[in-house]
Amino acid sequence: MKVWASVNKLVLNLVKTKEIVFKRPRALHFHMPPVLEEIEQLHCVKLFGVLFQDKLKMDSHIQYFLSQWAQRMYLLKLLQHQGMPLNKLRVVVYSLIVSRIRYALPALDLYLLNLMIARLMLCLSGSRGMAIQRITLHCQTC
Repeated sequence: MKVWASVNKLVLNLVKTKEIVFKRPRALHFHMPPVLEEIEQLHCVKLFGVLFQDKLKMDSHIQYFLSQWAQRMYLLKLLQHQGMPLNKLRVVVYSLIVSRIRYALPALDLYLLNLMIARLMLCLSGSRGMAIQRITLHCQTC
């Protein structure tokens, strides 16, 4: 790795360099490449805000999104409690929640997207803010 970097006139910071090896989830025969010295191997990596796992699953990303979503729902409830009008809440919902769903769409397949929406609906059914539920449901169909 160091030789390749020097041949290509690149400076390689081994402290910040990480490696992830992607493999099929149910691969019968998988030959792991040799471990590179001083480079840590990861099972999950965040790239441009999307979490990728080494077995090409999106469970970590969905779990991460749901935790962020719960925090943002709390913020929306606070804004609603302070009297923010519904049209302004709709803008906040779109910018904080819907934009995040649409951002990762190319990385998610249709099955995972439906699973993610089902989990969101389950979380919505347990929340108390009815106006926020209506806004979120409306924006998901946008």
